[in-house]
Amino acid sequence: MPWAIFLDLYRVLADPGVMEQNYRRRYAEIFNRDFGIPVAKGKQIHDETYAWYTAEGARLDSLQGDMRDGDEWVRAVQRMEMDHLRMAFEMAGLPLPPNLNTYWMKLEAEIVSGIDALYSDVKPALGELKADGHRIFLSTNATRSNGEFALVGGGIREMFDGLVFLENAKAKKDRPHYWRRAFGITNIKPAEAVVVDDIPAYLAPVSTMGARCFQMIRPEHSNPMKGRWPIINSLAELPAALKNL
Repeated sequence: MPWAIFLDLYRVLADPGVMEQNYRRRYAEIFNRDFGIPVAKGKQIHDETYAWYTAEGARLDSLQGDMRDGDEWVRAVQRMEMDHLRMAFEMAGLPLPPNLNTYWMKLEAEIVSGIDALYSDVKPALGELKADGHRIFLSTNATRSNGEFALVGGGIREMFDGLVFLENAKAKKDRPHYWRRAFGITNIKPAEAVVVDDIPAYLAPVSTMGARCFQMIRPEHSNPMKGRWPIINSLAELPAALKNL
């Protein structure tokens, strides 16, 4: 039976360590190219603003109830992105661009589209899944400028039948709101779906809706939290696992 397969981005398709290392470098190189900011200074700016961004993201994740669903969630994340870009321009002594959100989306798309952070098993596995007749969708908490362009950087964008990210899901994957919108966006019924993610909290709501789930635990991940779903250790294991559903 062909399935609609929803694949997480980081730790399923792409290595976050590889992405972060190269992201930092390209961020600094672009600030050097466009504004003459020394690369070392650009890396410092990246590190300090990213530390703030991480802390603010954790604060947003602690919000309760409907504050994490819908347009208000999208606006909260976009405000966070604009504020951390504003910090970067102030640290660099540069005038702010006229539209921080638009500038940030273009900047991040350029950064991420130049990085191939895919695990080595991903492209062959995607080819096998497509050959078996499955449809493939990205399911990520990231914004489009990060999620879609990570696929571009890895050279696999054309293998995806659709994308679910912050701007169209309008929630994170631990929220039923995310998955209701994901199935509406893709015109998929939960019973037709297989979801692969490394975080149990992101599988819990969609499993309850009736989707089949696999938890990805790659060997390099230390002390992962395990859920109640079958575990795969690489995407290469998924095609065979689907035949047993």
